[in-house]
Amino acid sequence: MQVILKLMEKIPFFWEMTEKERIVFVESNSFFQVFKDGDLIIKENDHSDFSLYVIIKGTVCVVKEDYPGKMITSLSDGAVLGEASFLVGRPRTASVIAKGPVTVFKIDQAAVKKFDYPLQIKIKDRLAEILVERLEKMNQAFAHMLG
Repeated sequence: MQVILKLMEKIPFFWEMTEKERIVFVESNSFFQVFKDGDLIIKENDHSDFSLYVIIKGTVCVVKEDYPGKMITSLSDGAVLGEASFLVGRPRTASVIAKGPVTVFKIDQAAVKKFDYPLQIKIKDRLAEILVERLEKMNQAFAHMLG
């Protein structure tokens, strides 16, 4: 367990959490998953999985069916995936594909609902920050495209 806790200390998503809160994660139904190059981690429009993923090691490509052959963005170590679906229970808005070997920490909604309320709020606050950061980047990219 100590190895996992040390690893979590290096990941921004977990920085605001105490060691006790990190232990709650380790002891929950959350778990590590390993993907090979080209594996589908999240499928666009999926209605069955609303888990949150934190990239421990590796890089992923984010793609949308409306833009075949185009990568929306790539994300790597420490990035969070699936936050919108996790927060509001909507279908996935994009697909995420492993670009080489990828290890993620999968956080299940049911497990988080069992956490104490302050930890749930801390998680939601961090996810809101991530969403706002992504929205700001999209707005900047859009403004750049417009000239």
